[in-house]
Amino acid sequence: MNRRVRRVRFLSLLLALALLLPAGVLFPAAAETVSLRVTLAGIRTQDGLQVRVPLTGSFRLWQNGREAGSLQAGGSPALLSGTDPIRLEPMPETFTPGWDLTPAYCTLRDLKAGENTVEILLQEGATALPGAAGDSVPADETDTADEADPADEADPADEADPA
Repeated sequence: MNRRVRRVRFLSLLLALALLLPAGVLFPAAAETVSLRVTLAGIRTQDGLQVRVPLTGSFRLWQNGREAGSLQAGGSPALLSGTDPIRLEPMPETFTPGWDLTPAYCTLRDLKAGENTVEILLQEGATALPGAAGDSVPADETDTADEADPADEADPADEADPA
């Protein structure tokens, strides 16, 4: 009878595995969900002291090269699937002018499933926009009469009329 019990247990184990294996293949585990919240503040100098000022603004969220939504700083958290890196891109039109937005362009890595809070601090200054005037883009380099390249000057032989 001992042999019969072992055989029944073994067949029961095989049956259980046969039932559970397709369930894992057909119904994969749900992707991890990331909850992201952003707090935003500015550092302003008043009377020689640095004062922290709460700010508001909105961000576009990018994940895996695709726009994954938007987020209001200080508002409700954004829910994202997966723990892949997330790129924050501020929407300048939603920020109070006079703050340098450069630190607000950032990529968040090593996110964990569940709640994540990111704090962004801005400095007073011109609202920096990528490619906008005021960025460190080289000035237009046009040749002046003193700096003209001799190779650019016309050759009189090329201008002669063959007719």
